[in-house]
Amino acid sequence: MNCQPKDPAALSGLDCLLFSMPGYRSTWKFRDPHNNMLEVPVTGHLLISHGLTMTACAVAGLGPALLPDWLCQDEIHNGLLVDLFPDYACTATEFDTAA
Repeated sequence: MNCQPKDPAALSGLDCLLFSMPGYRSTWKFRDPHNNMLEVPVTGHLLISHGLTMTACAVAGLGPALLPDWLCQDEIHNGLLVDLFPDYACTATEFDTAA
């Protein structure tokens, strides 16, 4: 990705990497440090069904992805990926059920 979006709402204009499971590929939910919630509609051309493949596609620069911390922590640590919004919690489901 050539430029980093300034806030989560900017993702709605980007070609995002989407997890293929219904319910995970149309809206990403963000919670800011003040507990304010924001639902961002996302779209993309790539539907991916495997977390490691999603991570590899993100590293290759094919678009922003919603990945669990535990799956991409090495890539973030090594500078291959960037946490776009470190001040926000994010999920594709519900915050009380997200791991």
